Formats: sequence, structure tokens, C-alpha cells
Amino acid sequence: MPLYEVELRFPDRQEIRVTDRLLVVGTTFVLGAYEWLVEDEQPIQGAVAVARYVCKLLRAVDPPF
Repeated sequence: MPLYEVELRFPDRQEIRVTDRLLVVGTTFVLGAYEWLVEDEQPIQGAVAVARYVCKLLRAVDPPF
């Protein structure tokens, strides 16, 4: 199963997470309490992950409860 890095760009910091979920540039997804836009996909050579997705913070979402 391939792994992907997800670069989450907050206004004041960046975080890198690893997922096995395939993402598509131009789509949105919810992770935790935030909605993200997948802005770019970059191939990675010689790493555990096969690609890095660069994601922009869109907005905070309401908790499901």
C-alpha cells in the first residue's frame, strides 16, 4: 500500500502527516476540525512516501456533536 505525505499549511505553521489515502488536486477534505483544499501534488524520490500533497486551510468546521 503506497503512503503519501500531506503538508498542512496553517497561517502560522506547517505540519506533515502521512496517510494511505489518495487525494486529488482541486478537491477538499476534512481532517480534524478543519477543511482543507489540495493545492498541489509533488512526487518524492527515495522516501517512504510516493508523493506529497500541499494543502491549504480553508476553514474550521463545526464538531459533529
